[in-house]
Amino acid sequence: MSHRTITTDPTISRRKAYERLEKEGSAQQALWEALATMKNNGIDIGEKADAMLTQRTQIKTARPK
Repeated sequence: MSHRTITTDPTISRRKAYERLEKEGSAQQALWEALATMKNNGIDIGEKADAMLTQRTQIKTARPK
């Protein structure tokens, strides 16, 4: 049976990988897209998320790419 040797702490490695996703913005973008889809399908996403989604939509509309 083989033993694996851990050379880096997996917790730290995961944290660094998650931080890279945050810097890229892809994690937040995916979450906001999921919330928008849920709202469009009639699922209540809560007052705070709904207000933030409305603000983000207004900003995107006012400042197109």
